[in-house]
Amino acid sequence: MRTLVIGIPLPNPSFDNYSFASAPSISEYQRLIIEISSVTRVVDEIAHPGAEHRTFAGQVVANGPPADNRFALADLLAMRRREAEQFFARGGTAVCFAYPDAAILGIEGLTEWRCYDWLPEPDGFSFRQGLLPGFGKEAAQPVGVEHPFGPYIREFAHASRFRAYSEDSAVSAAGGTLLARSAGGVAVAFDMPVSAGRVTLIPPLLDPAKDRQQVANAFLSAFEGLTQTTPTIETAPEITEVPDWIRKEVP
Repeated sequence: MRTLVIGIPLPNPSFDNYSFASAPSISEYQRLIIEISSVTRVVDEIAHPGAEHRTFAGQVVANGPPADNRFALADLLAMRRREAEQFFARGGTAVCFAYPDAAILGIEGLTEWRCYDWLPEPDGFSFRQGLLPGFGKEAAQPVGVEHPFGPYIREFAHASRFRAYSEDSAVSAAGGTLLARSAGGVAVAFDMPVSAGRVTLIPPLLDPAKDRQQVANAFLSAFEGLTQTTPTIETAPEITEVPDWIRKEVP
C-alpha cells in the first residue's frame, strides 16, 4: 500500500513525495502524511507569485482563470477538498504536522481561504477555533495510550516542538484520543475520526531533514499497525510504477 507524502520528503520505496500543488489525487491513496505549513507556503506563493508550481499533469498553477496549460488556483483548492472528502469516506488515514489555521487572501474567486479548508473537519471540532497557537520549548510528554502512532510520538518527542495545541474538551467533543501533552500539560498530539477515516495531528519536527529514514520507518510501522486494527475496506488499484520518491520540488 502506497503513502502520499506532501511537504516533507521521506525516503521509502512505498512513499510518493510531492508538494500540495504537484501531488496526484489524494483520493487514490489510503495513507497521507502532510506538513501543514507547506500547504500555506505553496498556496501563498501561487497567490502572490514567488515561485512557480505545477500540477501533477505539468500545468502551471496560476492565480487567475484557467487557460491552455494553466490551472486556476481556486480550482486546485476545490479539487483538493473533493479529493480529501473521498479519501476519508473510503477510510483513509491522514497524519498532519499541525500548525494554527491561517488565512490567505488575494485568491481570485475566493474572499478568503484558510490552510485547513481542504481538510474535512471531524464532527464537533473546528480547525480554526480548536487549534490554538503556541510555541513549545520542551519535548512533548506521551500519555502512554495504546495507539499505532504511540511509538512514533515516544521516539520523536525530543525532535519535535508544538506550534499548535488544543483544549482537552475540544478533543473529547470530537471523539478523539489524546496522544501527548506539552510540558505545560496542554494537548499537542491527538487522533480524531473523520467520516470513515481518521486524522492524527502531531507536533512538527525541529529539523525535518534530520533522521528522515528513521522518521519514515516509524510512520510506516504506525500505518501497518493501523491496518492490523482496521476492518478491510475497498482500495484503489495498486500503483505498480516505481516512483521518484525524493523529488527536488518538495517541500
